[in-house]
Amino acid sequence: MPKKGGKRTKSRTHESGPPPGVNLPSGTSGAEERDVPRSIVAKANKVSPIVGELVRDIRKLMGPYTATNLREKSYNRMKDYSAVAGQLGITHLVVVSQTQQNVIMRLGRFPDGPTLHFRINAYSLSRQVRATQRRPYDSPAAFMTPPLVVLNNFSQSVESHTKLMRVTFQHMFPTINIKTVKLSECRRVVLFHLMEDGNVEMRHYAVRANPVGVSKSVKRIIEAKLPDLGSLEDISEYIEGTAGMSGFASDSEAEDEGSRVTLPDRFIGKGNAKSQQSAMKLTELGPRLTLEIFKVEQGVNEGDVLYHKFVHKTPAEAAKIKAKIEKSKRLKEDRKATQEANVKRKREAEAEKRQAKIDRKRRKIEGANGEQEGGVDSDSGSDNDGGDADDDENQYGEYDGIENDGEYSGEEDDDSDQE
Repeated sequence: MPKKGGKRTKSRTHESGPPPGVNLPSGTSGAEERDVPRSIVAKANKVSPIVGELVRDIRKLMGPYTATNLREKSYNRMKDYSAVAGQLGITHLVVVSQTQQNVIMRLGRFPDGPTLHFRINAYSLSRQVRATQRRPYDSPAAFMTPPLVVLNNFSQSVESHTKLMRVTFQHMFPTINIKTVKLSECRRVVLFHLMEDGNVEMRHYAVRANPVGVSKSVKRIIEAKLPDLGSLEDISEYIEGTAGMSGFASDSEAEDEGSRVTLPDRFIGKGNAKSQQSAMKLTELGPRLTLEIFKVEQGVNEGDVLYHKFVHKTPAEAAKIKAKIEKSKRLKEDRKATQEANVKRKREAEAEKRQAKIDRKRRKIEGANGEQEGGVDSDSGSDNDGGDADDDENQYGEYDGIENDGEYSGEEDDDSDQE
């Protein structure tokens, strides 16, 4: 770290910016960067390998502002992801689960909702889409910028859940400032098409441009795809098409005239220079999804049911269910508060018990030290007193012994006289 004065200052470790390899749209300020939608695409419960691959394809589609290296557990639920979404700055949760009959996708807007429940009626993986193409296209650089969102046929419906779908799909991806965006950043398109039966068809395309006004032979030379010219005497035979090779018409010229545009800026690909006329093409990347909405909730996977396709309730039944949910929620909060109080009380009791044990041990140690000091003093005093007593006994013993000897000797004399 460089030094500034007498202290070291960090210069690079806390700089805010996009993830590595991610290109922000041109003209994006710091505040707009913080408002960029970020998502988590995960699977809940245990799913089949095909559905797991579908989750990875959706995660790649949602890039680059998504958790690409997310590792889920089989026991993770949507509430587990909701618990960490606020800390990571996540705005959208896409959770795919599988039952015995259906594949369900839940799309939640964090933190206040709503949550849209879709049933995936049909889907095709990215590899399956590429397998049907003659020339599949896959460019890693195309996934470094967010895709464009195209909503088709949503304005024809006046139903509230359809409008909610339109707003949710529109805000899943970063907004684009038309005045400042660069043409080279428009690499992908996500299409949401509302069908007549109310289902939504989702497709994912790559945007490509091919220059027009040049023959196929010249186009191959521009693209550095040199053919075999060993049988020709001059390169003019190849360019003019007199050698029996493929002629003047290019792939782009065979397209509809409406696909030809004059590029306002340089685009990806050779020959797509500024003010050059090119034919725009869409190449499907996958995955394909056919979504059927059947439920809308007010919160993130919890709250009032705003719409249900198969269950219809009267206002009285809805109010009764809402009161039941609120009562259950209050009981849950009360139990949680009681449990927290019990845990706090037990911890305090354990702390008091531990402190009392420490106090008893300290008093015991202090008492043992006091007894030890008192025992040393009493032993020294008892030794001195015992010595004096022994001396007195010796003195009195000697005196008594003298007197007894005298008395005994006198009695013996009397006995001897009598004899």
